[in-house]
Parts: sequence; structure tokens; C-alpha cells
Amino acid sequence: MKDNGTDWNLVRQAQISISWLFASANSSDNSVRNALANFRSQNENCEVINPGILLAYAYIVFVYPRETALEKVSTASLDYSKFTFKAGKPKDIIRRLRNSIAHGCYSISPKAVITFKDNCRCGNDPFEVEVSCGDFGAFVNSFCDIAKTKYFNKK
Repeated sequence: MKDNGTDWNLVRQAQISISWLFASANSSDNSVRNALANFRSQNENCEVINPGILLAYAYIVFVYPRETALEKVSTASLDYSKFTFKAGKPKDIIRRLRNSIAHGCYSISPKAVITFKDNCRCGNDPFEVEVSCGDFGAFVNSFCDIAKTKYFNKK
């Protein structure tokens, strides 16, 4: 379904694909495990679940949809408890995360903690949060589930 130019089917398809990656990475099926091991050995030992795929997922969930489409998704039930707010408030976190991701204003520590930053052009409205990659992945997935319910009327 499109809303202001946003094709939420694309967002949902990305969520399904990410779910498959997680299922595959945790599979007890030896064929799947061997295929993943072979793939890793041919690709710099890169795990299929990594910060790069997490940010790609966050991009399609938060940046691809127009801000007007994101604003229609109720975020009241989202859990912000895993975020450490250095500046800014939870009430506008989706817009601020969107800006941070869209402008590449984030960093990932060696301990897999992401720091997202945003500010207005005048520099008087700073936003900075830290969250572990795992907790951020769960947050993105929760938001995507809420958006799915909103745009496809499924529970």
C-alpha cells in the first residue's frame, strides 16, 4: 500500500528478508550452517548478521518512507529503555533517527554500540543517543511491526 509515495510492501519485504537472515544464522540445519560457513570463508569471514545489514534495514524502515508517512505510525508502545539519551527527547526519536541515518551522522563502536546524532541547522537542538546494535535491531523490528499493523490493518 502506498502512502504519500511510500510503498510499505518494500519495507515489509525487507523485514521478512532480515528475519530469514536471522533464522539462517541461528539454524540447526547442517546444510544451512555449512552454506553460511562457506559463504563467510569466501567473503572475508563476514557474518550475515552485522552492523552494515542493520543500518541497511534501518534505512529502509526510517529513511525510505516519507516523514509524513512515519508520523502516521503511533510510537506510543515503543520501548526506549535501551537507549541512552545524551541530548534530546524520546518524543521525536523516529524523526531524529531518520535524520541521523539519512545524513550518515552515526558511529559504531568496537563494542557494537551505535551513537546517533542530529541537530538543526542553527545548532541549537542537539540530539544524541546510544544503543547496542542488538537492541537497535529489536527497536527497528518493533517499529516495523507497528507500521505493518497501521498500513495493512493486521495484528
